[in-house]
Amino acid sequence: MIKGLDNWITFGPDIPGNATEGQAATAFIPMMAFEKDVTRAKDIINNNHPEWMLTFNEPDHKYDIGPGSPTMEAAYAAKVIQQVKPLAGGHTKFVAPATADPYNPWHENFYAACDCQNMFSAYNVHLYTTDLKKVNKTLTDFHTRFPDKPIWLTEIAPGMANPPCSVPWDAAADFMRGVYKFAKESGFIDRVFWNSGNQLLNGDTNVCNSWLVDAGLQPSPLLDVYASIDCS
Repeated sequence: MIKGLDNWITFGPDIPGNATEGQAATAFIPMMAFEKDVTRAKDIINNNHPEWMLTFNEPDHKYDIGPGSPTMEAAYAAKVIQQVKPLAGGHTKFVAPATADPYNPWHENFYAACDCQNMFSAYNVHLYTTDLKKVNKTLTDFHTRFPDKPIWLTEIAPGMANPPCSVPWDAAADFMRGVYKFAKESGFIDRVFWNSGNQLLNGDTNVCNSWLVDAGLQPSPLLDVYASIDCS
């Protein structure tokens, strides 16, 4: 399964790579990341019956412009989500949108406009920092704002380092252990998806010291740490 470590969640509704691979048949979680994915996501829900469907990926952040330039305003996202709202309560459970900034009031504005908060079975948080205390506080604060559902932490890594890519492997390992320990003990975090499984060669400095296997599928020092974590 090592070669599929980066394919458990991707930024689209379709299964990446060879659909006969083990992760495709069992645990792959599709994502309706953007408005353009809605039609395909509906098809997949109706025909493939996935257990889960993630929704809008960081709609508060347009990466070619920067923070504060959303790809989808909350009010508009509230209209788009209506296209899949009738499918809620069926065989597929929905995970709420994740913002780039967990503190962004986009969430409150979205729920106020969509009348859809009950369609989601979990909230979703993305977080990049080298400060474990910040991780714990951010997740606790998010749960305080939205205490009615568990949290999925679908992107987490010791990112935003200064200077970039300066986190040594032993510090990354301690960070990983701390994240999973807090999640296990919190009582409100249901799943944690470490970013990333495979080394990403796209210049993303948030994940340059967190991959489990490199581009040649050789293990990093984090792989054994990850394998030893007890999430039971």
